[in-house]
Amino acid sequence: MAASPTKQKTPKVFRSMSEFKKHYLPNAYEKEQEERENEDPEQLGESMARDFLEGIRRELEKQT
Repeated sequence: MAASPTKQKTPKVFRSMSEFKKHYLPNAYEKEQEERENEDPEQLGESMARDFLEGIRRELEKQT
């Protein structure tokens, strides 16, 4: 039998701190998500809008 070629792993690319926390710190990520759900509705809406706009900004930066 011939030796199998070595497989090279492609590095994991994280596009946000949220993705990083979800991958490496799942317990802390879950706790953070639960705390966000228990926030004041007005603050929750503001943080969701801020996160959404931040995602759009990142996507636009990648395109340029």
